[in-house]
Amino acid sequence: GANEDVERLVVNNPPNKPLINGPSKGLRNIPYTFSAQTTDPDGDNVSYFFDWGDSDFSGWSGFHPSGAEIQESYIWSTSYKYTIRVKAQDIYGADSEWTTHSFTVPRNHATHHSSVWQGFLDMFPILERLFDLYI
Repeated sequence: GANEDVERLVVNNPPNKPLINGPSKGLRNIPYTFSAQTTDPDGDNVSYFFDWGDSDFSGWSGFHPSGAEIQESYIWSTSYKYTIRVKAQDIYGADSEWTTHSFTVPRNHATHHSSVWQGFLDMFPILERLFDLYI
């Protein structure tokens, strides 16, 4: 009855703060995979939510058994130092704390130009445009 429902809600504990695993840096426009895992003190199934740090979100995942690891992938298109956040929620709607993970997409990454040649081109953008026409 209603009384048991109320009592159940009172003793419901949120999931523990999740663990997040994944790379700490990567290139633009390439998918990177991150795993999240937590346990719920009551053994409830849990759903996960990723904040990718660029105002985009994963949305809530399906529900998974307490202790099971889940994976989500994401692609960043801009060079920046992002703070990924993940939290878990149990089937009764109790949220864990956020866990954060830094992911950096460096501004300078290796290209087919050597760094000396790139430095030269940075000084002479017109030559880079001409070069690009002929490569």
